[in-house]
Amino acid sequence: MKNGQPAFSEADRLPFMDYVCMDMKYQLESKWTWQHVSSVKWHSPVIRTPSWERAQEQWSLIHPILAAHSNMEALANNPEQPCISISIVICTYNNAEYLPWAIRSVLIQDCFHWKLLIVDDASTDSTSRVLDSYRNHPSITIISNESNQGKSNCLNKAIQIASNDWLLELDADDWLPPDCIRKLIHVIRAASAETALLHGDHYDWLERPRKQLLFRGLRKGTPHIQRKTLIQQAAPVIPRCYRISALRQIGGWNTESLFDGRLYEDLEIILRLTKDNEEVYIPSALYHRRNRPSSITKLNAAKYAQWAQWAEPNIEKK
Repeated sequence: MKNGQPAFSEADRLPFMDYVCMDMKYQLESKWTWQHVSSVKWHSPVIRTPSWERAQEQWSLIHPILAAHSNMEALANNPEQPCISISIVICTYNNAEYLPWAIRSVLIQDCFHWKLLIVDDASTDSTSRVLDSYRNHPSITIISNESNQGKSNCLNKAIQIASNDWLLELDADDWLPPDCIRKLIHVIRAASAETALLHGDHYDWLERPRKQLLFRGLRKGTPHIQRKTLIQQAAPVIPRCYRISALRQIGGWNTESLFDGRLYEDLEIILRLTKDNEEVYIPSALYHRRNRPSSITKLNAAKYAQWAQWAEPNIEKK
């Protein structure tokens, strides 16, 4: 508390407030040693949780991120200049309550092969204040739009300034497992020059009322993307890691598509990118996806049929 900052993590720093004390323990471990005391007169209380909460699985996925908290300073000061690196881009609009956890999941990656680009699309909440604490980080670049331009425009800004060869999308309300970048780099080293897209499996989380998260399990990706099936089923391709030169070659995200590229831009870019390029499926969980009833996709679900009707003939022309 010496600097007037909160000692314990607050709600925007953790997806589960049940872990606030464990988070503090992990933070202190780099500077403090712990005295262990044994006693025959005290027994830890048995905490029982409903089976549907899947508490053990939840903990097994969250605690590696909490435990890696002390790696942030080492990452910030690391002089390593890897030959292969990935630009991670977060496009955010009014996601201040989720953004710190997404950023934290990047900062604790177990390799140094990344740069983080954050594009704030003229948020009206406390996003700017949240980002203030990251503005001096040597591996983070922050872009602030003066007006709301939509996700496709934000992603196009990212590929204009990205200095790396690959770009990984990370939604502001999602997060990465600690080994995501390392596993992607391993595949990139073996990928052919024609490979333009990497994708894999992801963990699925449902956000319930009051931001309560429910773990719903591992979601397997599709080993090979079928273009017509993708339009018909709108199955999410997660994560999405693109070769930036291939994105630039097709002109990036289409801001003149139906709904001005503000909806279903992920499907549209994949359909165009895989027309003349290869994609590689990685059979590993590389992403945590938060399903929110208030997400833009969920709020506009009724518009998908119209977009799908537009998509096939228009994308095939390009």
